[in-house]
Amino acid sequence: MLVSDRNFNTYEAFEEKRQQTDEILEYIDGIIYISPSPSITHQRMASFLHGELHNLLKNSGCEVFSAPTDVLFEQSGNDHNKNKRVVPDLFVTCNP
Repeated sequence: MLVSDRNFNTYEAFEEKRQQTDEILEYIDGIIYISPSPSITHQRMASFLHGELHNLLKNSGCEVFSAPTDVLFEQSGNDHNKNKRVVPDLFVTCNP
């Protein structure tokens, strides 16, 4: 679901909206999205995958994380509007 009306939003405007709500918001290509609650089936699958990835990654130096954890993809340079902030169901990092 979109929070904005498909108009371009600055990254700064996104950060302001994040401070004003408890909803899970994502910022992709200037558009602010709100994430709906996942279904029970979705949650079961995500839980299963989290457990499997956790077991697979033991002692590897990598970790699996689950939502709600923001992941920021920053573009180099000064244009913060090209940044993307998403809330994936799961993600793995090997570089804390």
